[in-house]
Parts: sequence; structure tokens; C-alpha cells
Amino acid sequence: MKDQYGFRARVYFLRTDEGGRKSDLPSELRVPMQIGGEFLDCIVIFDRAPLVPLGREYEVDVQFLSPDLAREAVSRDPSFVLWEGKPIGRGQILIAPGGEAEGTSAK
Repeated sequence: MKDQYGFRARVYFLRTDEGGRKSDLPSELRVPMQIGGEFLDCIVIFDRAPLVPLGREYEVDVQFLSPDLAREAVSRDPSFVLWEGKPIGRGQILIAPGGEAEGTSAK
């Protein structure tokens, strides 16, 4: 886990033919995340750059604009959906600040 972000997640990004984006992902993606019954603004940060292909699963760092709300949402349900006007990815928080996300195991 990288302390500057605190949250680590595994996420699958839908291919275009699955209803996802039309283009590969930038090294940082700023999107709403639907998690624990909330929509929270976040930044998804990839270990690879500059473009990340769709249709694959990645482990990423996630930075929330409201980390306290994010911790509460993760404690309710660590599963999430990323949105860009429509769902573009789905995944699960693996690590939240202070330890593992509830119901998950960290790598």
C-alpha cells in the first residue's frame, strides 16, 4: 500500500463492446465511484503509463476527495463501480487506510 493514497483496489475496466470507454485509460482517471450506497469523487492512479488498455484487471491506488466518507462507504461494502456517464469499470477495495478493507484480503 502506498501511504500517500491509502486505498488500494482491484478493478476491471470494461471493453468498448461491453459498454465501456471508447479509448484506453490515461495514467490518472478522475471519475465518480459508486461504493457503499454513495457516489464519491476519486482519482484512480495506475502503476503503468501513459495509456492503460481496456478489458483487463488492474491493481490501482485510489485517492478520494472525501477520505472519511470513503472509509465509511468501504466499511459498508468494498465493491464498487466506476462511472463516466455510464459504468466503465467494477472492482473491490483491497486496502483502506488503517488496514484491510472489510471482507477482503490484501495481496
